[in-house]
Amino acid sequence: MIVIPTPTLQAYTIAIGDVYKQGQAAFQAKDWGKAADILGQVRAIDPLYEKVAVEDMLFTARYNNGLALLAENRLEEASFIWIWL
Repeated sequence: MIVIPTPTLQAYTIAIGDVYKQGQAAFQAKDWGKAADILGQVRAIDPLYEKVAVEDMLFTARYNNGLALLAENRLEEASFIWIWL
């Protein structure tokens, strides 16, 4: 039998913080698709973690990703992304 220890609150806090920082970095680099994916993960893991900042960045990342897809004439993908706004 393999025993897997339960993560501590400290380990969880470090992990979610690292994911959040990756999302911030992608956002600052204007990598909108990546930022939206990572920030969506943060929200899925813990909806209350940096809630206002995550929601603001997630909205902006999805909006700008949709605009980028429109510029590439990828209308269906853009409209799918905007459904989540």
